[in-house]
Amino acid sequence: MNKRVNVSLSSCQKTESGAEEIKVSASGTYSLINGRHFVKYDEETDDEKINKVLLKFDEESFEMTKSGEVTSTLIFKQGLKTAGSYKTPYGVFLIETDTSKTDVRLGKKNIFINLEYKLFIDSEFVADCKIYIELIIVK
Repeated sequence: MNKRVNVSLSSCQKTESGAEEIKVSASGTYSLINGRHFVKYDEETDDEKINKVLLKFDEESFEMTKSGEVTSTLIFKQGLKTAGSYKTPYGVFLIETDTSKTDVRLGKKNIFINLEYKLFIDSEFVADCKIYIELIIVK
């Protein structure tokens, strides 16, 4: 059964040249299937195009898939380095995440997700990253 959900996501990437923060707010749908949580929402890009986002997670792992102008899959498992991909109009890149923290807290009407990881592109370190997501289940 799908429920309405409000998604609030903030991310921070720290590189040698400084920090970049991104904030996203969107409405979407939420489902719980066989112990795994699924959230779907649309994300508007800087050039006003739409990416479809799918979050899949449980208490041990988290996966974010985007499709649209940018297509990517990022997988987070605490203590593991996992591989994914990032396809842009400019080419396809191998993305790796070395996750130090995957914290999922379930409330009655809220879900909090806190991720901390090192980001590698084509096997080269790019940034220390944090993602914080709050899901508010509307109905």
